[in-house]
Amino acid sequence: MTVLYTSKILKASALVDDTLQLFSSWDLSRNQKDNLINIKENNILAKTSRSRLEDILVILKQRYLSDDDLITALHLFVSQRVSNEILYPILFFLTVRSDLLIHDLIIDYVYERRRSGAESISSPEIDHVVQRYVKEGKTITSWSPETTIRVSQHFLALLRDFGIFEGKSKKQFAPFLIPNESFSFLSLYLEKRGFSGQQLIITNEWKILFLEKDLVERFYVDCEQDGLLIYNAAWPVIRIDYPAQTLAEYAHVIINRTN
Repeated sequence: MTVLYTSKILKASALVDDTLQLFSSWDLSRNQKDNLINIKENNILAKTSRSRLEDILVILKQRYLSDDDLITALHLFVSQRVSNEILYPILFFLTVRSDLLIHDLIIDYVYERRRSGAESISSPEIDHVVQRYVKEGKTITSWSPETTIRVSQHFLALLRDFGIFEGKSKKQFAPFLIPNESFSFLSLYLEKRGFSGQQLIITNEWKILFLEKDLVERFYVDCEQDGLLIYNAAWPVIRIDYPAQTLAEYAHVIINRTN
């Protein structure tokens, strides 16, 4: 079955403040359903309308509420005030993986442009790529030129809000530093989703963070030296072990290191 692109990005950008508020107010003694009911009934995200709140919650659920282990980890990061330098790359990675359009624009275009040495990307460049997706039948419906322009603008705004870009009309690539804590947490996250050993080294998912294979291997070596994991590489046999079995337990490891 072919998965088609949606225009959900028009309803939400990075939503960083909403995300922080969501996990700050999350009650681990309640299940996900009850937490969402509480957020809606008390308008915890302070939206001006019920429909807007529903739109935002749909996006946040898609990005971050896939399982209780991830929810607990993110709640711990936010409630224990882990630095934005560690948290933002994690939120960015999860956001990109949750939306196929955002994911493919990053992997197919933004990553390649950055790797080629480009210093900036403009909205018309992204619009050209989105229009090609539409012509190739990759969108659920045929988008108008006005829609593709808006999608492109929202996409670049999302990357700007996460610190990938800076600037207004023409987005300049900003310095994008990935702490070892962020990388190792996301490695465990990927392992929990079926990636293991060699797959964790060669997967294209690291392109979300603009990492090539040699940099990925370098991160694993650095993370081992930093005590964040154990990396045993006798290519092609790769074994990666962590000082925790769950994302929530690993969040505690990171918190204890940084607080």
